[in-house]
Amino acid sequence: MMKPSWIFDPVPPSGAKKGGLANAQVFDPTVDSLVRESLQNARDQRTGVDPVRVRIALKELTGASLSAFLQAMSWQELRPHVEAAAGSAGITISARLREGLKQIEGETFRTLLIEDQGTVGLTGGENEEQCNFNALCRHELVTSTSRRESGGSFGIGKSMLWRFSGLSTVLFGSWLSQSDEMPEQMRFFGRALLTSHATDGREWDGSGWYGTPESTAAGLSRAVSVLGEPAGELNDSMLIGREAGESGTSILILGFDDPNLEDEDTIEDVCGVILRSARRWFWPAMIRGEMKVLVEGWRDDERAFSRDVDPTSPELQPFVEAQADELSENGRLEEPGDVIERELKLQVPAQRRRPGEIDDPKPECEASVRLRIRLAESGDTEDLNRIALQRGSGMVIQYRAPAPGTNLDLDFHGVLEAGLARGQTPADQAAEEFLRAAEPAGHDEWRSNTERIAAEYTRGSQKALRDLFKEIDKVLRDLTGEEKIESDEGPEALRRLFPLPGVGDSEPKVTQRLSAAVARLEEDRWSFSGTFASKQSDSPWSFRVQLSLDQESGSSRPQQVQIDQLSVAGAEASGPDEAGTFLVKVPKGQAAVEFSGQSIALKALPPDGARRIRLRLDVQGVDEGTGS
Repeated sequence: MMKPSWIFDPVPPSGAKKGGLANAQVFDPTVDSLVRESLQNARDQRTGVDPVRVRIALKELTGASLSAFLQAMSWQELRPHVEAAAGSAGITISARLREGLKQIEGETFRTLLIEDQGTVGLTGGENEEQCNFNALCRHELVTSTSRRESGGSFGIGKSMLWRFSGLSTVLFGSWLSQSDEMPEQMRFFGRALLTSHATDGREWDGSGWYGTPESTAAGLSRAVSVLGEPAGELNDSMLIGREAGESGTSILILGFDDPNLEDEDTIEDVCGVILRSARRWFWPAMIRGEMKVLVEGWRDDERAFSRDVDPTSPELQPFVEAQADELSENGRLEEPGDVIERELKLQVPAQRRRPGEIDDPKPECEASVRLRIRLAESGDTEDLNRIALQRGSGMVIQYRAPAPGTNLDLDFHGVLEAGLARGQTPADQAAEEFLRAAEPAGHDEWRSNTERIAAEYTRGSQKALRDLFKEIDKVLRDLTGEEKIESDEGPEALRRLFPLPGVGDSEPKVTQRLSAAVARLEEDRWSFSGTFASKQSDSPWSFRVQLSLDQESGSSRPQQVQIDQLSVAGAEASGPDEAGTFLVKVPKGQAAVEFSGQSIALKALPPDGARRIRLRLDVQGVDEGTGS
């Protein structure tokens, strides 16, 4: 077998020049985008009922380790091309290529490995049109037409791999299971996406390929995959080795570099960002047992970081509980942590027939989507009043806020399960395909003006999504919208979340409202804030602020917490009294008071105490003229 080589395409007869991969400019180059694209692709290629296993490993090579790696990937052949492209003036990626070269000159070179198992792998022949290998490694703006509900919109997402490479170069390894096209074996391939450039008096198009040299029918040279035992040896020498029999794909980004940072973070910091991103966007797949993710960091052969991604982290727990907890017995949101469920409708428009399709396009249909809302607890501070939109990909598409102007007095967390995330009916399948087409290249929202919607669906797409979001906001208003307290008792939901002990039937009725109440644990103290309003502001009025911890221990008496300090705007606060509470006196003419405060230091907290506190307000009317 011939030795693997880097082979670049010559400039086409037109003489047209390239300044890099235009597809890569579609995305905001964040680690979030890279993680979302990589894990979604792995999830889409799942082969069976076992979870997809993904390992993301950042490695820093120095000294002998770096020298051995550069020799293995034939750096002496690739280097002149990278240097020529880096020296081009007025080219978008030239500056990044220069930074990549500096990594090597500084003898500290980073690679990022994205390795999946339990997935299909880079299947398909060298010249096969519709196959995983060519879709990922060769083609541009081409994706699989076999499944409407998965895969990239138009083959754009993979460009993120090269965007994060300081050399704009990516290597691929894979174990191929037995198929009609190829026997069971290892595979290796590489690709550089540079600008048009010249070396040794010859001009090149920009795309370089690393593999076994082969002559084409036209008498030109190209690189094809290295297969079998030689591929296994190459994979091992270039940090993408795999065990025989473990189907899947290994992707290695050379010269890993975050385009958003002037100075690179430490290995531990980068791994932490990757871990949090994987957890934030893929907890649905993880809690359903569809995916496991491990994040590692290495300095040569010394492991500096290793963490399994845990989808049950405190900041995501409210969403996990919204999706998985038992529903409120009476179907209402009354106590913090209560969960309700509503079935909404999505009117899926009819599909157009696509060229080459055998199956008939789906007609218009009505699909159900599942909305679950959880009433937030006072310690829940992350992504308040957001709904995690999901379809069958196992990824949160977006944490969507209600439309502007949607008045809410009670905080919540919600999940919307649509398409194959909700069920397996024909209507669910139709909704899955429609919502997939409604995602732009970044898969970060549902909107009706994507190219796939225009190409694949008849009219009605805009109304379908608009009506769905309007129905979601209506449910939120009905469940958590502003409710006026027309008596000392108050509405049930508000009274239970923020108890308002009355002062007796002889007191005059008042209209009172609490809003924007938030509490959070900061080390060993609770900080809290809110706004209290009264429509009886034509005379002085007052209210009392009291804190307690609800430990959910079965006791009907909450644990009282003494307030250390309280600040109020435009009013007078006195306290604490023997009970540790404050009295706020409000002058005539002031209808609302913003307040904030802090508890005393707590010696001990209940388990998960940050999610068990509730703010108690004792509101008392004051005869006109007695306040100040």
